[in-house]
Amino acid sequence: MGMFDQIATALKECKVAVVCISTEYANSDNCRMEIQFAVKSLKKPVVAVIVGTGDDWKEGVIGNIVDEGIPTVDLQSVTSAGELEVKILEISKAIQDRISLSTNPSMTSQNQVLATKGSPERNRAPKCGDHVICLHQNWAYYKATVESFDHSTMTYTVNWDDNDPSERVQSYKDVALDIEPVDDIAVGSIVVFQQGSYAGTEGNNEGGVRYHQGIITGVHIDEEGVKRFSGKHTKGVSDDKWVTYSGYNPTFEGVTTTELRLSPNAMDVVVSGL
Repeated sequence: MGMFDQIATALKECKVAVVCISTEYANSDNCRMEIQFAVKSLKKPVVAVIVGTGDDWKEGVIGNIVDEGIPTVDLQSVTSAGELEVKILEISKAIQDRISLSTNPSMTSQNQVLATKGSPERNRAPKCGDHVICLHQNWAYYKATVESFDHSTMTYTVNWDDNDPSERVQSYKDVALDIEPVDDIAVGSIVVFQQGSYAGTEGNNEGGVRYHQGIITGVHIDEEGVKRFSGKHTKGVSDDKWVTYSGYNPTFEGVTTTELRLSPNAMDVVVSGL
């Protein structure tokens, strides 16, 4: 059993997940993945223990999840053994409360609240026949349809919409369902976004829209109440990304979720039944 299988199994079997949250935790792809899986996919009761220093973790996906009703115990200000003992009792009580809520159908638990706040309607892992946005080469993404999945290598084989025969096998990290995401997107989220287009070439492809991997750097609500995102490319010339295409810009601004796509994380793939 691989690491992600072990984490998924442990989260499925636990009654309450206790998550130690810090800026370092929030900056880790794997850590974000496990709390999203516990809260959004499994609807597990969670207790958040705040550790480390600073509160930068509040600005991204982790902060959004915690703000949706997860009880917290802050250890950042603890300076003595006596204070630590008090906090340990708080953690113990929070765990007991989560267990009581999750086993009492007449009470609204944290995980039930989250279920009504935009949790994913489906697993993000593409399946055979799904239409996707997929990495091709030089950090450029294009539209394709999934043909198969190899669980041993965590790779997809796709058929490109433009009929290009090359680079058809790609990592799960670089394949995104071509549907509007319902997951939380916040500062720090890795997304696939549209920028530029390309022309067809005789005997090879028919042309189409270019997509790229980006990271969200800002979120705002416009005058009409629509949430809009700004960000930048995650890859550049030093990563062998081709940046001379028509329409290239190092950043993007004002896009909505209808213009963004999200690749699955390892947990999505592990539990998807592929």
